[in-house]
Amino acid sequence: MKCFRTLNLRVLGLSAIALVMSCQPEKPAVISPNLDLTDNGLIRNWYNLSLELGPKCNGYYEPVMARALSYFSILMHESLYRGIPDARSLKSSTDGFKFNLPEPDISTEYNWAIVANEAAMVYFENIFGSATNFSQRTNKLYSDQLLKYSSGIDSAILADSKFYGRQLVFALLKYAEEDGFALAYLDPFYSAYQIPTGEGKWIPSTPDYTARPLLPHWGNCKPVLRSNVENIKLNKELTYSNQSKSIMYSEAVEVRNLGIAITETQKDDASYFSRNMGYSSQPLYHVYSLALQLMYQNQLDLPKSLDLMNKLSYALHDGYIASYKYIYSKNLLRASTYIKQLIDRYYQPEYPSMPLPEGLSDKSMCYAVGAEILSNYFGYRQSFTDNTQIERPDLRNKSRSFDSFQQFSIEASEGEIYTGVHFRTSIEAGRKLGTDIARNTINFIQN
Repeated sequence: MKCFRTLNLRVLGLSAIALVMSCQPEKPAVISPNLDLTDNGLIRNWYNLSLELGPKCNGYYEPVMARALSYFSILMHESLYRGIPDARSLKSSTDGFKFNLPEPDISTEYNWAIVANEAAMVYFENIFGSATNFSQRTNKLYSDQLLKYSSGIDSAILADSKFYGRQLVFALLKYAEEDGFALAYLDPFYSAYQIPTGEGKWIPSTPDYTARPLLPHWGNCKPVLRSNVENIKLNKELTYSNQSKSIMYSEAVEVRNLGIAITETQKDDASYFSRNMGYSSQPLYHVYSLALQLMYQNQLDLPKSLDLMNKLSYALHDGYIASYKYIYSKNLLRASTYIKQLIDRYYQPEYPSMPLPEGLSDKSMCYAVGAEILSNYFGYRQSFTDNTQIERPDLRNKSRSFDSFQQFSIEASEGEIYTGVHFRTSIEAGRKLGTDIARNTINFIQN
């Protein structure tokens, strides 16, 4: 699999050019008459393809994918904003991502759609290049969009636009390598990590017993906004106790009793949102897919589509960093392990747990981020039908309707209690963190 791989000499050469150009003061550039501001397909098609290719790349767990999409969102914005009236670069808004990309030549005319399409193609080659059918799917999208957006333009504009798109992406890829997590996919369970031991600490959980925890150092990854990760404030925190009158014990009893009494309706609800049922039901992919569905159905224009994907991708990337930073600082054992140790040795949860410590649900965080950002765009009382799971063969009802995005988020996370995945406090902590990060991102990243 390729993931921000070591760049070849051609890339380094272009990066050197980018470095020189990036030192120059920002200058106004020609707004391309070919950039159709009503057409969100320019970026929507690439995001859709990323969701198809990501699961086919080994080691691309949700935090790794969230990181890749956050850099891709920056790339798309920086490729296109000069063709959008009153838009500006995000380099002064992202205090965690302090990037400095090459400036265009003021004497040259560009087609910004071609710039973005070229940049996206090179980015995908570096990020998703090992995915099955990569060349067939990616080359077709690239060629189709190149044909569409280059119709009738001068060959010099086409060449200059392609060249500038490559300058941008090579500079961004080089910058992305600096966070130290470009190769995390190669060893996601980090063989050198020393697992903490002691009473109440995480150990492999039933029924899968994955021997090592996932991405234990992800909390040190570079965030888009430092405040999303540095100021984690939760209303209630889970603390280990083996006493029968403790909060942890009482919540474990709740998980066990609800699991024993689980109904068929609850099983259906949990299955719809279960990350074990394929990539489309994994929280990150589910939220992105819903955003793209609504972007298409509501015919968002290109500027609004860019803004939506910027805020969603930045909040999700930072959300996974904050979640992993928190849970690995606690290293608590999972609910199913606690129940088997102290309450019911024969207990078997409905679903396995991710190989992560307890204390905060990253699934709840992800859906809360999605709910808050989508509510901000489409309305807090906006009803909708989720069609993102229609290709799943395991579902009887392949689409679901919700009265609001908050209802969608709550239903997604509640099932983790009666399926034995998380304590209630962990779920509520995930919701709180996701909502806070989404709101901070919305306020920080201005249109």
